[in-house]
Formats: sequence, structure tokens, C-alpha cells
Amino acid sequence: MNIPTQDQANVVTEVVSTFGWFTNSWPARPGEHYPVSATLAGYPWSGRRPEGATLHPGADGLKPLLDMVPSAVIVIDKALRVVLVNERAVALFGYTSKELGGMSFAQLFPRMADNDAKDRSGPFAPGAPCDGLADSGELRTAIARCKDGGERAVSMKCTRYAPDDASLWIVMMMVDPCEQEKARHADLQRAHLASLSELGEMAAVLAYEVNQPLTAILSNAQSAQRFLESTPSDLSDLREALADIVADGWRATEIVRKLRHFVKRGTPETLPLDLGNLVRGVMHLLRRDAVMRGVRVTLDVARNVPTVRGDNIQLQQVMINLLLNAFDAIEGCRAEDRLVSVKISAAPQGEGVKITVSDRGPGLIADQISEVFKPFTTSKPQGLGLGLPISRSIVSMHHGRLWAESNSDRGATFHVLLPSASAAEGSGHAPDPVSGPASVVFVVDDDEHVRIALGRLIRSAGYRVETFDSAEAFIARADLEGHPACLLLDLQLPGLSGLALQRQLHEWLPIIFMSGHSDLNSAVDAMKAGATDFLPKPVSESVLLDVLEQALERARQMFESRAKRADIQNRLDHLTPREREVMTLVVAGYLNKQVASELGAAEKTIKIHRARVMEKMKAGSLAELVRLAEKADFAPTKGAGQ
Repeated sequence: MNIPTQDQANVVTEVVSTFGWFTNSWPARPGEHYPVSATLAGYPWSGRRPEGATLHPGADGLKPLLDMVPSAVIVIDKALRVVLVNERAVALFGYTSKELGGMSFAQLFPRMADNDAKDRSGPFAPGAPCDGLADSGELRTAIARCKDGGERAVSMKCTRYAPDDASLWIVMMMVDPCEQEKARHADLQRAHLASLSELGEMAAVLAYEVNQPLTAILSNAQSAQRFLESTPSDLSDLREALADIVADGWRATEIVRKLRHFVKRGTPETLPLDLGNLVRGVMHLLRRDAVMRGVRVTLDVARNVPTVRGDNIQLQQVMINLLLNAFDAIEGCRAEDRLVSVKISAAPQGEGVKITVSDRGPGLIADQISEVFKPFTTSKPQGLGLGLPISRSIVSMHHGRLWAESNSDRGATFHVLLPSASAAEGSGHAPDPVSGPASVVFVVDDDEHVRIALGRLIRSAGYRVETFDSAEAFIARADLEGHPACLLLDLQLPGLSGLALQRQLHEWLPIIFMSGHSDLNSAVDAMKAGATDFLPKPVSESVLLDVLEQALERARQMFESRAKRADIQNRLDHLTPREREVMTLVVAGYLNKQVASELGAAEKTIKIHRARVMEKMKAGSLAELVRLAEKADFAPTKGAGQ
């Protein structure tokens, strides 16, 4: 293998850079596998020279580079004869390499399009078609004459190359301006589509994030309207609602502004962040994706982890990219290996906070570890290879580092190291529930802003409200027996989901689902399981309050029915065993004489027991006693009296 000299490499690099193709970032084109930098390192190549022509010994090192240049290249000698061409030159002119060998400059370039008055004696001498082009460094337009007689304009630039002390060659590089413009347009289109696709992957998460403050804003605004209409107006609640509207308005604005800021690659605006809470939020956003793929995600947050200064939206996107990549890596693995582990800890020697995302997929080989962070490098059939480069850019803008390692057993681990901050951001708290009418509306939503806003709106309508941030908190603290109640339930919750909570409650109270995700299947499952309604976020005040009133009316009926059954059961519990036996036979239609015979007692004794049953059960007639027994699901004891 002939390794090109540095001079030869410099010649080609200079020509290439003229047209904007830098040696470390050429766009991938059909048939090209190695950039110039790889060629210089000694990768294999295939050169081309005119067949049958005598090749100067100095061409041995130059010819491998020419086939790597993404444009037509012709080398001519002092006699204005072609001594070397690459494959693109063969395609441009339509001649074979044998035919091109030895052809004159004037045959191939009859004139310069930007200076027709010039003579055509060659590119070396003044007055030639190129008129000292090899020395000027200018980009000129020449007319190339092809084998079929057709002519086409090409952009041309030349540079000198001396293979030895006695020879002087001109390396001529040509590009069809039309093809160049098409390639430039295609590159712009690819870049634009890549950006749109990357934003598309972020759209679902961003839409969810924007939808939360919008839901809170709408509920708070509706609450404020009701406060104004009430007499007297509750100014403290009104001021609090308006303050939250402003805060949530800014919250939604920040999400959009930070997306624009990120697209412009500006310096992030940072605040103290708790990375544990940030990662929990991302895991919640991706929970549906994880469930659909059968992936388990674990989170281990060490104690005394310092806060970091960062942009919440941008760091969320980093975690989203890392987790989705881990999901993809283990998609084809066995069920027990579809596990992604996230750990957050203080970095050693006070360097900051370290996040690791580990999977049990196929892992990364040594070459992949350095390649995965390069744009457009991906193993996914539909992937763009932009997630990790963007993530590294975000982390770098936060003065941190992002790198990857292959695990010792299997899988890969991605590490994020961020500098720590000195102060943590304080957190607010939801208002305490207030006493009110007997009916209660339970609200379960993991978004604090939504909980507060919904609670305020529902209280403004005259209902008592109790809010919970998880299904587990609701199960542990909610009083389901002391009053009529309905449940306003978020579909997606950390831990126990809304649908799982619905199954546990067994239609104990009416349930209204709310969700920022348009999931028809989940809505159908919820309604089949007995949900009163399924509302999208945000929801209008009138719709929400109408549905709540219907649910509470049903809750009152259910509460009254349970109370009546409890009262009837209490009456039944006061019956003696003999009285229960008598009642069993009486409601089954037995006459006193038949009851006496069945139980082996005197008819007079049965009449006394029957009168006590009617008194204790508070039944004015036999028909009423039968209705009470039916309401209490009172089942006659088989073989009573035996």
C-alpha cells in the first residue's frame, strides 16, 4: 500500500476545502465510505489512471486521494495532457479512462465561460484559457466538452503539484454548478427534516408539559369567575387564584421560550434543581412507553445529593433521550433483561452530581463508544442519530460531561456529570381542605398546580374537596364511608395507576377520569369498568361541574343505599338465632302453622317470634319484611330448624 505524503494530502485537502467539504465532515454520498482524514491514516482505496498511459511515479501517492474527492478531478502536465483522472471525471465527460489518457486541455475545455476573449493555449501561461488560474486561487467557470459533443458549464479551481523537481502538474477540480446547487439544497432539506423529526420526538412530551399549566390556568380562571359572582366575594381566594393564573401562564411561556432558546443553542438559564425529582418526572412521562415495551425502570437516589443549577426543560430532554435509547437497546431482550437502572449520587471529590443510566442490552464495542455521539450515527432503522449529540450539547452548555461505557457483563451505561449548586429551590404546598357540604370530591393528580387549581374551582362551586398526589396516598388517607363522595382521578399516576385504583375500589364511589393524553383504549377500559365519565385536560368549567354534579347525585344515591343496607343489617344483627330462623321461613312464604311444624315448635310460640321479628325489623307488613330482606341480600338458611 502506498501512503500519500503530507504534500500530496495538503494538495487534495486544499482543493476540497475550496468547495466547503472539510476533511472531517464530508456528507455521506453513494459509494463513499472514508473521508480524507481516514485515507490519510492508511485505509484501503482504489485509484484510477488512464488505461495504457504511462503513469509518472509521483502519481502513486496522489491517485488514491483523487477517488476520495467528491468531485471530478483531472491532472494535467506541462504539455497540457491528461495524466491522471478520477472516476467522477470519467462520469462527467463520458469518455473511458483509456480515452481520457493523453487528451489535451483544449479538447476538454474549449473556453472559459467567464472570459471568452482569452486565448486557449493552456492554464500555465498568461493569455491561456485559465490565464494563470493555477496561481490565482480563483474559482472560475469553464465550458467542458463531453464525448457526445454536448457542452456544460463547470466550476473549476486549480492548484499546483510537483511530483518531483523536474515536473509540474496542475490538479484541476470541477463541479457541475447545477449538481452542486442540488446537493446543497438536498443537504438543507436533510438538515431541515432532521430538525423537524427531532422536534417531533419531543412534541409529545412538550405537549404534555404545556397542557398541565393550561389545565391549571383554565380551572383557576373559572374559579375566579365564580368568586366574583358570589356574595360577598371572597377576595383572598380570588387574589390567590389570579396569582396562580399568572404563575402558570409564565410556566407555559417558559416551556415554549426555552424550546426556542434551545433551537438557537443559546446559553441555558439555570435555576437550582433537584435531579431526583426531575428524573422521577421524566420516568412518569415515559411510563406508558415503558409499559408498552415491557420495560422495568428502577431509580436509586442516594442520600444528601446536592442540587444542580440547570434548565429544567433541557435536562429533562437529556434524560428522555437516554431512557428512550436504553428502551431501544433492550427491546429484543428476554423479559428478565428488559431492565433500565437509573442511579443518582454525589460525585466523588465534590465534582457535583452523577447520573447513570444502565441497560442490559447488547452493549457497545470500543469503536461505537466514540461514534455514538457523532451526528447521524445510529443503529435504529428509523433513527436520525441526533438524540445523543443534542444531549451532549445540552450537558456541555451546563458545564458538565456526558459519556458512555460498556458494562463488564452486558449492556451499556451512560454517565452524566453536572456541577452542583449551593441552594435548593423551595417547594410550595397545597392548601388544606376546608369543611363544607356533606358531599366530598376527592381529587387525585400528581401535578401540584393542577391539584390546587381543581380544588379551588370545585370549592368555589360549594363542594368539599380533598386532594391527593398519588393513588397510594388516597388509599391510605381518604374516608370513603362517612359521606357521599366522588373521585376525580388522573389516568397516569406514579406508582399505582388510575385504572388500577379504579379496580381496587370496586365501584364504591363514582369515578371521573381526567387525562392530558388522548388514549381511546384507556377511556374504553375505564368506562367498561364503571367510570362515570372520561374528561380531557383542559376541561371547561361547565362540563366539569355538570359531570361532578351527576357523579355526586349518584354518590348520594349510593351512600343512601349503603346506609339503608347498613341499617337493615343492623336490625338483622339484633335478631336471635330462633328469630332469624322464623324470618327465613316467613319471607319464604311459610304460614305460621308450617313454620311451627318445620321448627318443631308450638304455633303460639311462632306467632310470638314473628311479632318480635316484625318489631325489630321495623316492618309494618309481610311485604315490607320481604323487601327489607331483599335489600339486605338476606338468604334463607338451608335446612333451618333442623
